Amino acid sequence: YGKIAPILVMNAKLDLREQQFERARESLTRYLQVVPDDPEALFLLGESYRKQNPLGPDFAQANAAYRQALVQDSGYADAHKELGMAHRINQRNAEARAAFEKYLEFAPDAPDAGIIRGYMEGLQ
Repeated sequence: YGKIAPILVMNAKLDLREQQFERARESLTRYLQVVPDDPEALFLLGESYRKQNPLGPDFAQANAAYRQALVQDSGYADAHKELGMAHRINQRNAEARAAFEKYLEFAPDAPDAGIIRGYMEGLQ
């Protein structure tokens, strides 16, 4: 897989766009066997679970993948945001707020920063 590994991530991104979540996970799983510490691939794995069930109720697999991405890169802003969104949906306000704060710390000029700040105000 060494030389084709980057193609697996590219295919997974396309599969996510096409809502082919299982296929995306297959590509990402194969890629992560070669490059187990890639935060982007770990994040995308989380996205495959989140996008398949955006309102939960179970975010365990998505959150586990996001947390793994953050182990590899603690500044991976989108992983912080998605953890915050999952916590917000589950009404775990303190955890949601902490994750959103980290997101804004690493992506203060993100296009959705205002929306995230609004969510944070609603969590008080």
